[in-house]
Formats: sequence, C-alpha cells, structure tokens
Amino acid sequence: MANKLIVTAAPHITSPDSTQKIMQRVCIALVPTLIASVIIFGIQALILTVVTVALTRAVLVWTNTPANIIDIADIYIRTIFWGIPFTLLYNVTSALMRALGDSKRPLYFLLVASALNIGLDLVCIIVFRMGAFGAAFATVFSQAVAGVGSLLYILRHYHELRWSKDEGAFSLPHCAKLCSMGIPMGLQCSITAIGSVVLQGAVNGLGSDIVAAQTAGGKAAQFLSVPLESIGTAMTTYTSQNMGAKDLGRVNRGVNTALGIGCVYSVASFLILRVLDKPLIGLFLDAGETAIMANAQDFIFWNSVFYIPLAVLIIYRYTIQGLGHSGLAMFAGVAEMIARAMVGFWFVPLWGYFAACIASPVAWFFACFFLIPAYFVVRKRLQKEMDIEKEHDARTANA
Repeated sequence: MANKLIVTAAPHITSPDSTQKIMQRVCIALVPTLIASVIIFGIQALILTVVTVALTRAVLVWTNTPANIIDIADIYIRTIFWGIPFTLLYNVTSALMRALGDSKRPLYFLLVASALNIGLDLVCIIVFRMGAFGAAFATVFSQAVAGVGSLLYILRHYHELRWSKDEGAFSLPHCAKLCSMGIPMGLQCSITAIGSVVLQGAVNGLGSDIVAAQTAGGKAAQFLSVPLESIGTAMTTYTSQNMGAKDLGRVNRGVNTALGIGCVYSVASFLILRVLDKPLIGLFLDAGETAIMANAQDFIFWNSVFYIPLAVLIIYRYTIQGLGHSGLAMFAGVAEMIARAMVGFWFVPLWGYFAACIASPVAWFFACFFLIPAYFVVRKRLQKEMDIEKEHDARTANA
C-alpha cells in the first residue's frame, strides 16, 4: 500500500541523465522567470514591510488587544514585520534550490537558523533583558542568516543561474505568468488569515489570560499538526507529476493512500497530545499558572480531536493545486474565513472560550464541504478531456 504514495523526482521520465541535471537545464531555461520573481518579490517585500509596520498599532487596537499587553505586542510584531524581506529571501532561495534538486541545503540553513534563534532568545532575554524586542530581534536575525546564507550559497555553487544585463531586463509576460500562478495561492493564505484576525479580535476581548492560553495551546498543538502539511506538499508534487503522465487513476490511488496515512497520523497525534499536552504547554507557560494551563489543555483537546478533518482538508487542497486549479483551493480559504469570522462575531460572545477552541475545527469542516466535491468535479472534467484527447489520437493514428 505504501508504494502507492512514493514520491519520486520524476517517475515517468526515462533518461540517461539524472533528474537533478534535467531540472538544472529546466531552471536555466527559466532564468527570465527567475528574474521576474526577484523583481516581484522585491517589490512585494518593500510594500509589505512599509504597510505592516505602519499599521501594526491600528490593527492591535482594532482586534481589541488587552491594554496590559498591547505595548509588548506592538514592539514584538512591529520588529517581526521589519524582517519580512529576509523571510521572503529565504523562501525564494530555498524554493530555487529545491527546484534544482537540492532539498538538503534549505533544511541545513533552516536548522542553523532555528538553533541560532533559540540561542539568541536566551541571550537577548535572559542575559541582556531585552524583553519582547529581544525575542523578535532573535527571530529576524536568524531569518536574515538563513536568507543571506542561502543566497550566497546559490551565487557560489550555481553559476548557471547568473544572468547578463540583457537577461536581467524586465519582462512583463513572465511577471504576469508568475502572478497568475502565485496570486490565487497567496490569496488563499491571506483570506484565511482575515478570518483568523477577526476571530482573534473576539478572543482578545476575553482578557489576557485567555489570549495566553489560546496562544500556548496553539503553539503546542502545532508540534504535531504541522507535519500534516508535508503530506499535502507531497501530494502536490505527486499529482502534478502524474498529471504530466496523464494518469488520473494513479492520482486517485495516491489520494486514497494519503487519506489513510493522514487518518492514522491524526489518531496517533491525538493520543500523543492527550499524554504530552502538559509538558508541551510547559514550554510556553509557567507551571504555576494553573488556570491558563487548563484552558490551554482544552484548546489542544478540541483541536486535536478534529485532526482527521484537517488531514482531509490539506490533502484535497494540495491535490487540487497539483491538478492545476489553485483558484478552487482559494475558495476553500474563503470558506475558512467565513467560518472563523462567524464564530468570532456570533459564538464567542455567546459561548466564550469554548467557541474560540472549536473555531478552527469549524473552519476545517467548512473547507472540506467545498473541497471534497470540488476534487471529484475537477477529476471528472479532466478525465473527460483526456478521454477525448485519446479518442482523437486514435482516430489520427488510424487515418
């Protein structure tokens, strides 16, 4: 069964060359697109940094951030926003290295940045007593090390990606192509985040202790929920490869296998969190804060018990993206936004903290109700197109 979800570099290519060499040639051919991405991300980083830094305080006030933590939150978030260019730099350079067949170096740079972040946190907060600014500075500095390090590595080891002055000219068609592919996926995350901000505004009105419990519980739950994203990422690659081979049957088998893996992992994660929830929360809270600790445990329980719908959501969303319909995946983000906003506006005032605990599961169900039918509709349409194409090829061969 496991063989049905083996993600190879290129399962349908037969060539004496390695996949890495093939991908290097592809990336060289896509140098104009690479240049366009540098231009787009550079402009995006500048705009995002200026806008987010300028609006930090206003957003915190709008989301009802408690008065006793708003100044600390302002310092921390504003400092993090100054690091947006470094975050984008690492994302671009790591994606480029993976496209060239090198998935190890991005991981190495990320591990170094994580270790550096932890060390700087301890130094800045405990030794230099820099507080929230110290924690944010440690994060930004670590991201800068990862981003700049990745860029220097590419410049040193991938000479074929260096471009001439003529190649570096602005290309509107390449920019438009990148935007057509990237904007729907970016909007998907942004739209989902809008719902989270609305929900957070309602939760902030419950007081700083509830905010602390939700934050600690959310971070602890992420230890086991984030790996589900890896299954989704694998499905995007797996699906796109088999789409190129025009093998929708294999895509469907992969989806079923991924769903099985996701369900088993979700159940295991729930059981692990039932045992280790206190130690994980203890990484973020003092053990003496019993009331906050109990609320954080409730948050973990109500999220982890619904990890199976989360796994289903992730698998179908990434599969639809791999099928070339990222716009439909964006509408799933709309469904999540509506669900979280609905919980924030209507149910948090009625049910209090319990509504905040179930907000994400409700959003996951809303997205699943859209994505599952969407997947079958897309698959049916693509299968019909492939059948028509095969029939046409058969007629041409017999003519």
